[in-house]
Amino acid sequence: MSASPKLRVSVFVMVGVLILIGAAIGGVVLYTRLALPAYSKPDHVVYLEQNWTPAQRNVYYHTPQGSVLLPYEWFKAMEQPKFSLTGAPKFSDAEYLSRFGFLEDGKSPANPDGLPVGFTVDTTYADPNTNVKRPVLGLTCAACHTGEVRYKGNSVRIDGGAGQADFAKFQQALGLGLAWTYYDPLRFGRFAHAVLQDKYSKESEAALKTDVKQFLDAGLLETEGDLRGKIYPVAEGPGRTDALARIGNYVFGTELQNQANKQPATAPVNFPPIWDASWLDWVQYNGSITQPLGRNVGEAMGVMSPVVMSAADPEKQFDSSINVLNLEKIEEALAGAGPGKGLRSPQWPEEVLGKIDREQAAEGHAVFVERCERCHGTPLYQEGSFTGQRWYKPYAGGPALFRVTSIPLKVIGTDPNEATNFNERKADSGPLGLGVVSAAEGLEVLGGKVIAKSFARLGVPAEQQTAMEGGRPNKVIAPLAYKARPLNGIWSSPPFLHNGSVPNLYLLLSPVEERPKQFYVGGREYDPENVGIKGNYVSGGFLFDTTKQGNSNQGHEFSDKSKPGVIGPALTPEQRRAIVEYMKTL
Repeated sequence: MSASPKLRVSVFVMVGVLILIGAAIGGVVLYTRLALPAYSKPDHVVYLEQNWTPAQRNVYYHTPQGSVLLPYEWFKAMEQPKFSLTGAPKFSDAEYLSRFGFLEDGKSPANPDGLPVGFTVDTTYADPNTNVKRPVLGLTCAACHTGEVRYKGNSVRIDGGAGQADFAKFQQALGLGLAWTYYDPLRFGRFAHAVLQDKYSKESEAALKTDVKQFLDAGLLETEGDLRGKIYPVAEGPGRTDALARIGNYVFGTELQNQANKQPATAPVNFPPIWDASWLDWVQYNGSITQPLGRNVGEAMGVMSPVVMSAADPEKQFDSSINVLNLEKIEEALAGAGPGKGLRSPQWPEEVLGKIDREQAAEGHAVFVERCERCHGTPLYQEGSFTGQRWYKPYAGGPALFRVTSIPLKVIGTDPNEATNFNERKADSGPLGLGVVSAAEGLEVLGGKVIAKSFARLGVPAEQQTAMEGGRPNKVIAPLAYKARPLNGIWSSPPFLHNGSVPNLYLLLSPVEERPKQFYVGGREYDPENVGIKGNYVSGGFLFDTTKQGNSNQGHEFSDKSKPGVIGPALTPEQRRAIVEYMKTL
């Protein structure tokens, strides 16, 4: 069965093909070694109480949403990009995938092959362009938004927290693995037998090789264009991606088949925690999206869920692989029936990370109210978080929303790239028929069309549609600002600032000149004293350099100096320690 050009590794994976430092020479592929952190199995994994059942966790971890990376039987059959005459270990090995930062998960009815958190197998996938059906490997939001911190041999799982996956290295390895499979006759023979099994023949092997070549060629063509255009100039590293740029590049560039619509991704951001996202009036770091379903459809497109853009067949235009009913299952698990009734932020596990100094935390609470609450609001689940006109936002479509505060770039002073890039981005909408549009308008219209087409195809009643949309319009805006979200659970999702440029909370409350210009990410060893990551050297880790484009650690500063990014008077070391201790209680 031939894979369509839409069923390809595309931007996400095929960067790795060009990491090959050679080509097929007499059937031998030259190889460059990927530096990966060593596998380290924790002594014990602690799952915190977050108002979730194991069944809800499995829905979140493994429910397909329409994403497609490559055919699943290929993924299972691929070998790791390591030299071997008799066969390298399988690429899908859980220990190997954990070295890219993905979290191991055991076998279950929802995950029979024991894939990592956030990996899905969509057995009902049908390419919306060709109607070709086959099981595919995809991702769900849990791949980015499930965290884990380690301390003294224990791992603390943070559902809905900031993940630490390194998608750049994963895409390199996956591209290398598939290219090596194609060009190495011995490896391809093993691959073909594993994929075809009892349907193997010389003819079926040849057809499979043509299929793989088509897959590789489509991705390679796009990747070459990205390299020529320097579309991804900033190294993202573990736990970061330029989400808005990648969504825009996939939608306006890949799907519209217009390379000129792609723009350089120069604003990598941390994977944010997503508990309570359903009950904030605006989400994304720049506060650009309000509707839950619109937000989830955009996320699904960002992890390679194909959409039919061509207007040649009006009956098929805006068909997609996106499964809005599955997106709603995931959203229901996260949101619950109202604020605090779905996934909740975790409480500091004193039995693992150490006791909280309650007296010092009380002192920190007083400073927090004076210096921090005016922007971040009362932490959710505490008295006052959904009362009082300032934070409480009555909403006709459902339960009250939390009114987040957006801080203009010139005030907050943090790296401006994410907000400014999205604000300034424009694209030729092509078959969408809108002419040249802003990214916000284009994504708003496209998201609305995809949602409407999905509703019509599935026959979703109007009342259910309203519920799935959270009673909110599918509105996308592009403010020159960043939002200040409630800080409950903030201790569990380092590093900090929207781009992850500050390793711990104590340094975030310190003068900018005391923040490190470089530190390592990629390890999960936790620093309970300063609340964050240690930032020490990690073998195979990523050196975060705050002098690089998009990586600035400026702004959000308490200082007595008059300069951009100062949001309040300087804090004494004692005040900083007290606020940090208070943050442990949230």
